[in-house]
Amino acid sequence: MYVQVGQDKAEIQSRPLASTIPAADTNAKNDAKRIEVPAGETVAHNGKVFLCTARELLVIDTECRIDWRFVLPGKADNGEQLLGAVGFHDGKVYLASRNEPRSDSSEKTGHVYTLDVTTGRQTGFASLRGGFGDQPKFSSKADIIFAANTTGVIRYNVTEQRQTWATKTVSVGPHQAAGYDFLFTTMANGFGAVYEAGGDVFLAPSTVTVTAPATPFFIDATQEHGLLVPTSGGLNSYSLVLLKHRNLTNRSQVWQLPVKDAITAAPVIHGGNVYFVSGKVVYRVSAATGAVCWKQTVSLNANESLTGLALVDGELRVSGSGVLVRVAERVDPHPRQIFFGGFGTWGSR
Repeated sequence: MYVQVGQDKAEIQSRPLASTIPAADTNAKNDAKRIEVPAGETVAHNGKVFLCTARELLVIDTECRIDWRFVLPGKADNGEQLLGAVGFHDGKVYLASRNEPRSDSSEKTGHVYTLDVTTGRQTGFASLRGGFGDQPKFSSKADIIFAANTTGVIRYNVTEQRQTWATKTVSVGPHQAAGYDFLFTTMANGFGAVYEAGGDVFLAPSTVTVTAPATPFFIDATQEHGLLVPTSGGLNSYSLVLLKHRNLTNRSQVWQLPVKDAITAAPVIHGGNVYFVSGKVVYRVSAATGAVCWKQTVSLNANESLTGLALVDGELRVSGSGVLVRVAERVDPHPRQIFFGGFGTWGSR
């Protein structure tokens, strides 16, 4: 867990799995391991935390030790800054960076560093003319990186070291998820999707506002695509909506579940269940019908919120700024899968 403890300081904390929850945690001492690190952007992968600062990547293991680090080459004031660890594929981690021009006549550039995820050894490097745009938000699938910026979406193929397409007709917001054939994202005129093969834009316009990344999935039996979409229909009107489609122009709503507060993290689908967070409440609902199986309110301080949700080794964990909630219900690590998920959203197929 990443906890910011000051303007430029943070901690990575690691807590062991409890054999029973909550009884083991109730009687346990403070068993957390800690390491002080610079403040930065984090992403978890295979039990490790990848922490990016402006010039350095730190990889922290479950013992809160620095496994390896990578520092951008060149002088510290050369204008290059890391944008984050933006993808993982085939034993590699992809780092994106930007190089700010030193004069008005210079062109912005982006860089992609490919590193061995176990050792940190650099195995590849490529440059992208024009960079990744302003305020990019990244998602990925296999060796493809999507950068959604303030004016559109860029699709970059790391293996081929080239930009395969870019949209220039939409303004893209912060919530996106890469599915099987589409990148789902918020746009200036509503929730939409960009077709991966050619950059064509679908599903827009829409009157629905998305409050967190949608979760794409695939129904193997019917060969249909689907989306779990956290939505807002206006003031104090929030819902989780399940959409199903064979193609994006022919879609249907399967169910809609109204909730009191905004959904602040991408829903997690596992077997036949959907888990999500609305305000201070954690829900488990039926993926087939949207019926509520259970819901649990989490006690939070006034300055705390829940913004992350993940399955870790069969345990559901909800997190936020300085908050880690370990859900008492153990989930089946190998359920009968009804839906199969896209990249980085829930458990393995």
